[in-house]
Amino acid sequence: MLPLTSSRDQGAPTLDPGSDARPVASIGPEGEETTMTAEPIQTRWAQQLGPLDDQQRQAVVNALANGIHEGWKPTDADVTRLVDYARGAVDEETYKRAALARARRDG
Repeated sequence: MLPLTSSRDQGAPTLDPGSDARPVASIGPEGEETTMTAEPIQTRWAQQLGPLDDQQRQAVVNALANGIHEGWKPTDADVTRLVDYARGAVDEETYKRAALARARRDG
């Protein structure tokens, strides 16, 4: 069910499971962007990332890090939707529709 094709223009990150790049961004406790390793993302959203295999988890972590770096402040619900898409629980159209709805709401 990977990859995603949209970017912050549509309110959703891109999943690229083949990427070897390590994420360097995280969101701190007050919602501020911090520059760190992938570990804070994996720790902050450990419960949501739990059902993913290694490839899916790395793709979601990369997508989160890239989105955060571009200014996205994902909520727990955003991460859950991204994880659901990565594991195939929702299709691309459903994921994009939800991401666009959030972008419009927050826009």
